[in-house]
Amino acid sequence: MDLKSQSEPMKLLLAIQVEIVAGRENVADERFKVSTRKWIHVLRREGREIVAYHWHPDEPGDKTYPHLHLDGKSSPHYPTGRVLIEDVLMLAVEMGAEPVDRARWDECCERNRSNFALGATWGLPVNRA
Repeated sequence: MDLKSQSEPMKLLLAIQVEIVAGRENVADERFKVSTRKWIHVLRREGREIVAYHWHPDEPGDKTYPHLHLDGKSSPHYPTGRVLIEDVLMLAVEMGAEPVDRARWDECCERNRSNFALGATWGLPVNRA
């Protein structure tokens, strides 16, 4: 995904593995739940990786905790906690990417984060207000 920015265009690369599981029986509208199993979120500018957020707990011999890499380097692994797509998009905006409608973007982002928190079983999003 290309992100329009004030300087060079940024690229966002996303890879997310999910599992759809049965929902909680005690919740009326929750027949199914989508559970994230791993992710890789990468921001690039001018062909260079700026930041990469990884979580791949089932890969043997690797870091099982959520972490980030800076400047395209495979190490060190900086621990992060859970990282939402919205977090990566907010970072891109802070780095100069321009939402088409900033007010709508802010509202949508906060609504998505709040909805996520309702069903999260670990790593609740940090309140960015």
